[in-house]
Amino acid sequence: MSGIISSVVAGKISLESLLRDGTPNIIKKEINAKKMLEAELKSTCEQLITQESDVLVGNLALLLQELSKEFKEKTGGETKAILDKLSGVLKAMLLPGDKKRKTARTSSRQKKTVPIKDGLTELSKRLRQYLSNVKLENMLFDPILANVKRALKSARELITKNTSNTQTSEELESVLLQLESEVLLYKDSSSRKRRSL
Repeated sequence: MSGIISSVVAGKISLESLLRDGTPNIIKKEINAKKMLEAELKSTCEQLITQESDVLVGNLALLLQELSKEFKEKTGGETKAILDKLSGVLKAMLLPGDKKRKTARTSSRQKKTVPIKDGLTELSKRLRQYLSNVKLENMLFDPILANVKRALKSARELITKNTSNTQTSEELESVLLQLESEVLLYKDSSSRKRRSL
């Protein structure tokens, strides 16, 4: 500091340049709170959709990834074991929640499989509890249902592409049809309930 003062006294630095360069500048920054809020809300909604989709079909999606790899690498009798894993997860998704069942875990990343109807009912209750607007509920519920349908479609494609045993294929198709019909029926009944509220 004494070096700066001696430079001003000696005339090497003008007092004007010292004041101009030595004082802090205040930079005016405009913040658009509405855009920030919308971005945060969008991010949170996307996280909710991802998490709820994972609860409903996360195990199926994980299993489908693993099975796709296994189908590429394995042949013969091993295919039956792979299809049995898929059948176990699909059937667990079909069972009501009050029935005791063992969920075959195919990897350490898997969680307990949630029956699809129970999961959709619970999700709908939570959305209704926190959101008072039917349109907002549908904005969150519809993408989750789309993710469920996409996972079931992927399962169907995997079964169709990789099964030659018609009995196994028909059994898996039957379970898939039941799951898909539950999803569609739930969506239909849920929409009617929401409109009447």
